[in-house]
Amino acid sequence: AIAGAPTSLTPTAPPHDDSTAPRLWARFDVSGTLLLAAVTIRDQTVSPRSDSDQRQGAAAHVRRRGRLVATGVSFIGLLSTDAGGAVHVDGGGLAEFYGCAFDGCHSSGSGGGALFFAPTSSGIVADSLLRGCVASSRQGGAMLVVTTDPAHPLRTNVTSTLTAFVDNSAKFGGDDILVSGYPDVVCPAPGLACGPGPGKPADCCFDYLNTSTPLSAALPTG
Repeated sequence: AIAGAPTSLTPTAPPHDDSTAPRLWARFDVSGTLLLAAVTIRDQTVSPRSDSDQRQGAAAHVRRRGRLVATGVSFIGLLSTDAGGAVHVDGGGLAEFYGCAFDGCHSSGSGGGALFFAPTSSGIVADSLLRGCVASSRQGGAMLVVTTDPAHPLRTNVTSTLTAFVDNSAKFGGDDILVSGYPDVVCPAPGLACGPGPGKPADCCFDYLNTSTPLSAALPTG
């Protein structure tokens, strides 16, 4: 566990001023459990050579069975030339963000300007802010979630609550969030775009393999 100075964090006001949080000069490869609180990780770049390269996520790479819990953490100006500018979560990994800020994070490769969740990964993004994040080559300006279950193509283990998405952008749809089947198909799937944006398919785009499945049938129950 790594904890900085206490912050004035409130559930309805995600932090976006990192002036009081100590800067953490680190990048984490998480295979156990890592707890981060009230710190800033900023202005770092990683350049993975391929999707299988373990140098993913400029702040953290959460591996299978790894768990990252970040509370009141600011992720600022982080860049990956592959997927997940700030944090990359492998299948079987878990990442939780409470009252965090992602500001100006960037993926110039496979998408997910701030966050990338691989198939079978899990995540929680709550009371947070994702602002000015960019997927300049692919999809999911702030967040890209990839699924592989044709029977339930929109069912994921990633939830987002009370979180603001502001001024994010992606080259091929899903300026804020993209939930996508694998391998990639054209986004958006017919009738499943939500919130059309100027010149792009949608700010929030649900894109999956079995486009004949009605939305009501694809969504999880309970």
